[in-house]
Amino acid sequence: MSLSLENGRPPPLVAEPWRQRHPIVLPVPKPYVYRSASMFLLYEYDIFWAFLIISSLIPILVFFISGFLAPSSKGPEKLSSYESGIEPIGDAYRNCNVSHRLFCFTIIKIFYTR
Repeated sequence: MSLSLENGRPPPLVAEPWRQRHPIVLPVPKPYVYRSASMFLLYEYDIFWAFLIISSLIPILVFFISGFLAPSSKGPEKLSSYESGIEPIGDAYRNCNVSHRLFCFTIIKIFYTR
């Protein structure tokens, strides 16, 4: 390879024998084949499915393991309404006067908002 111009062109930057030994070959895309049932079993998605299954199993395993390892002592005090041991008086559901709440919300709205 000389430094003179051959055919009016400068010498190539990349040696021509290398280019002839290693031609640039572009990949040809394969034709699309519709696979309805086996679409989700393609090998390209193996890592995705493995990650999805493992990330779903870890919280389930932690939930069940914590259920087995957690202390569970169910006595009469634990089963009562309040753990303090004081029995509740009356019904848990009673009518509540809403007008007091509406009055408080009105005061807050008038004096404490900009």
